[in-house]
Amino acid sequence: MLRTLFVTALLAGVALPAHAQDAPAAPLAPQAPLAPKPAALAVEGVPPLPLAMVAKVRPYLEARAAGFAGWDPKPARC
Repeated sequence: MLRTLFVTALLAGVALPAHAQDAPAAPLAPQAPLAPKPAALAVEGVPPLPLAMVAKVRPYLEARAAGFAGWDPKPARC
């Protein structure tokens, strides 16, 4: 009795995942426009980025460095 119950549960556990794989796929969402990959970079295994993400990140990429040249503690007087 216990052996029959175990075999039945085992077969049901094996059959359910196989049945779930045959389920119809969900309809695909419309694809957002993707940013082109630069020709100078060799990119492997990186998914393409949506243009919206590129636009959000652009302000952080447009930065410049500024070095401190010096400071005179005595103000120049006329």
